[in-house]
Amino acid sequence: MKKSLKYWFTMLLILLAVSFLVISCKAKPQPQNTHTIEKTIETKLDSVSTIKISKAIQDSLILKISQIKTAKPECDSITNAEIKHVLQRLNNVKKSGNNEFGIFFDELKNELVIYADIKEAIEKDTKILKSLISDLKNSKSQTIVKEVYPKWLVWLAIAGGLSIAYILYRFSKIFRP
Repeated sequence: MKKSLKYWFTMLLILLAVSFLVISCKAKPQPQNTHTIEKTIETKLDSVSTIKISKAIQDSLILKISQIKTAKPECDSITNAEIKHVLQRLNNVKKSGNNEFGIFFDELKNELVIYADIKEAIEKDTKILKSLISDLKNSKSQTIVKEVYPKWLVWLAIAGGLSIAYILYRFSKIFRP
């Protein structure tokens, strides 16, 4: 009779343990009160800057215009006068900001002068690294959910745990040799 009672209590204890396992494996219901904290993560972009500096240029070209001399001197004077007349009309200056380019004819020295005055130019090129841009496109906020249980539920859970511990203690006293 004592052996059958021990087997019966052992079977009851195994059944109780299995039922606790089955109950504890079910999906946990979401608490009604949730506290959400959003934390923003800052990302700094890395960039590569390239600066190109071209130095100033001051250049000129002077072409000496000589007199034309052919076998017929009467044609030479007419040709020289016509060339001088055409070159006198050649007077052109282009300006863009600090840069200047020009061409003119100097009658006193009988020279064609071409000059260029180009100031220093600075070219800046900034490239943002692509790997960090793709990271920036991803979501940058984390949601931390803190579950809030009512106090009465916490106290009932503690009381239930203590009562299970007491029942296990009592069963262990029964089965001691």
